Amino acid sequence: MKPSNSSLPRQSYFPMLTLPKKLQSAVCATQALIQAPDSMVATLGIAVMSEALQGLGSVQIPNGPLCPLSNWVLIIADTGVGKTPSLNMMRKPLVEFENARHRQYEQAMADFQAEHRAWDLERAEYEQALRKVVRKGGDMHACKQRLTQHMAEEPKRPGKTMLTYQDATPEAFCQGLCDHWPNASLVNDEAASYFNGHMGQAMAMLNQRWEIQSLSIERVSRDKPMFVQDPRVALILAIQPGPFERYMERSGQEARELGAMSRFLVCRPDNNQGDRYVGPIEIDPQELSGFHDRVTQCLQDSITADGEPLLEKRVLTFSPEAARRYHQIREQIEVAMRPGQSLANVKDYAAKTPRHLARLAGVFEYFESGHTIISLDMLERAYAVMTWYINEYIRVFVPPPEYPQEQQDADRLQPWLHQFAQKRCNRYLVKNDIRKHVLSELRDKARLERALGVLRQRGWIKEWLVGKIGLIDMMPNLYGDPVALNMALNTYRTSRCKPTF
Repeated sequence: MKPSNSSLPRQSYFPMLTLPKKLQSAVCATQALIQAPDSMVATLGIAVMSEALQGLGSVQIPNGPLCPLSNWVLIIADTGVGKTPSLNMMRKPLVEFENARHRQYEQAMADFQAEHRAWDLERAEYEQALRKVVRKGGDMHACKQRLTQHMAEEPKRPGKTMLTYQDATPEAFCQGLCDHWPNASLVNDEAASYFNGHMGQAMAMLNQRWEIQSLSIERVSRDKPMFVQDPRVALILAIQPGPFERYMERSGQEARELGAMSRFLVCRPDNNQGDRYVGPIEIDPQELSGFHDRVTQCLQDSITADGEPLLEKRVLTFSPEAARRYHQIREQIEVAMRPGQSLANVKDYAAKTPRHLARLAGVFEYFESGHTIISLDMLERAYAVMTWYINEYIRVFVPPPEYPQEQQDADRLQPWLHQFAQKRCNRYLVKNDIRKHVLSELRDKARLERALGVLRQRGWIKEWLVGKIGLIDMMPNLYGDPVALNMALNTYRTSRCKPTF
């Protein structure tokens, strides 16, 4: 049986500082307005970026396959923490874009029906003329030629841009991809109906939509098979812990064996009710508008001038430096899957982590800069975020049977370190300063060292030694910052100097 939310270790601090600027600003603004957990808002933001980009491009894995930019997300959160308001705020430009396209479709459909009615009347006349010639035994060539030409000029039914499905059967969803729009999202903020319904029973079919491959389904009830050359699908699911735990008890083992859970970026935030700020909050509107405008622009770029979905996708590739680093990360992941190593119990997720990483890096790069070459900096940012999702997957699906004291201390220390770094406005912290200001129960040197060791093993910090001064790096997956490093050292040295008179 899955443990209850209260028995899980506390969620680690989400690496907000490593997010690209546009996403980071939108997440901070949304989190401030709704007071929802920042990890949940950031996960929804990544999903919205993926929705906007999935019909526009693909990412070429170094020496590997082509992958879509679709990231699937699963939020497991209590009622009242702000799942729906956060989702609505982040997806606002998508909804507005879809509504605008629907109004255009209705007008185009009215024009099409009138035009097609006129075309039908002309066809009837050509057919009548042909029948008259047949009855009289005359030359049918001219009549057949006019009818053939007219049939070729049949007005084309306008395409319906349907980007969002909330409650659909697998058959209806596939038919929508075929008949309407090949890039769509399954969005459900009450996903118990998804897991317990027809969609939950069709995971094998949905798993195929995580990769780039054609959709082809033949049914006796259809005159022609459903076929889509290159459909792109994103899943955004949110569910309460209780229904999710019951689902896992019933079908969780099968879902993991099918690889369904490993295709998601999973987030199970701690309940922050009772600790939220309820006073009036003002934010800079540009923090959200910049993100929303970029989402709209990406959606517009994924549609051709005649209103059709883009067929030739843009291909994102890794820079030489990023490609080398990507292979290093893959090697680290492979080693971590060995018996006794950190990913030995989540090989299902570890096997898909490199593709998760490539998708994240591609989404970060193109959404932020518009470049089709993934830089080393964006790859490192994506890796920092992906490391968090790996640890979150372990926390949710493989809780430790016993939770040692140093693990508990590490969970308490990590958010405190982040707040301490924010106060110092520096990513580097001096260990002696940490011992001086840390929570009273962690001021014991040996106990603090054990907690720091856990954070180091989790990849959340990195330790430096400059001379005799020990430093903690709060952003271990990004480049070193010599300016910030010198500031930390100078501040520490200055604080130790006593004035003389």
